[in-house]
Amino acid sequence: MPLVTSFSVVICSYNYRAYVLEAVESALGQRRAPKQVIVVDDGSTDGSAELLAEHYGDDPRVTLVLQANGGQLRAMASGIAQASGDVVCMLDSDDYWTDDYLSQLGELYDSRPEIDFVFSDLQHIGQN
Repeated sequence: MPLVTSFSVVICSYNYRAYVLEAVESALGQRRAPKQVIVVDDGSTDGSAELLAEHYGDDPRVTLVLQANGGQLRAMASGIAQASGDVVCMLDSDDYWTDDYLSQLGELYDSRPEIDFVFSDLQHIGQN
């Protein structure tokens, strides 16, 4: 039986209200579904935490971690501490993935279990 790698997606956000929902939706919309999506709001003051709670507070696929601002490293550590997948994938809250991102990543990890770390290229979209 072939190995099937599971993925936990961690999205850290601080004052990215305008973008964070798109990031979360891109993680949830993967053809190869992640085991879990963990969103860490690191003390946002722009209403991000309330927006996330409104959209995902009752969604069993999403774990919300709402914490006082402690910086990006602390937010990442908080998200990783909640992760239960074989591989943790970090997705910036102002980015998004195409729907085949985890499928492609999964093919690699499933066929090459000796791999510990992968990074990928990016595409700039729009002016920002």
